[in-house]
Amino acid sequence: MPLVAAMKAWLETQLTHIPPRGGLADAIRYALTRWSDLSRFLDDGRIELDTNTVERAIRPITLGRKKTPVRRIRSRGCALGDHPLPYHHGKA
Repeated sequence: MPLVAAMKAWLETQLTHIPPRGGLADAIRYALTRWSDLSRFLDDGRIELDTNTVERAIRPITLGRKKTPVRRIRSRGCALGDHPLPYHHGKA
């Protein structure tokens, strides 16, 4: 708990020393506005500090979603480059 409190104080200090419209300032403000959610793991031991477990669990779902359009095209017996575009060589 003391480390997390020190980190919050450090982020607040850093925010006063960096340009306010930069990406780093946006990231610090994002963290500070959600601080109660970010530090919830201190009060509830069931909450993990990182999301690695969740990311590993959903990875097969997201990978399958990315491959779906290619699988549909290949299942029709053609590859992506087999058919000309509608305006191939300037013809409609």
